[in-house]
Amino acid sequence: MKHVLSFASGAVIGGIILSFFCYKTVKESWYHQGFNDGSIDAKYHISEKLIKSFDEVESSEVSGQILLFSIKTTDIYIVHENGKNTIKVVP
Repeated sequence: MKHVLSFASGAVIGGIILSFFCYKTVKESWYHQGFNDGSIDAKYHISEKLIKSFDEVESSEVSGQILLFSIKTTDIYIVHENGKNTIKVVP
């Protein structure tokens, strides 16, 4: 019985010490995962709104232009036309 109690107390103390070392790493990992999920979600909602407001074009029409961002299968480009910058959506 004496050996079981010393083993159990050692396991508990070891688990507590291990959790203190792992806490920071796990916290940072979950933070970055949440940040990336939020970023993807925001870009997706922005692209949905831009699709409703701007022209959809073929990818060949925007070759050599500035890619603003890309999300899933949609690309958003900044295109310089007639002296003005505009946005083009490539679905």
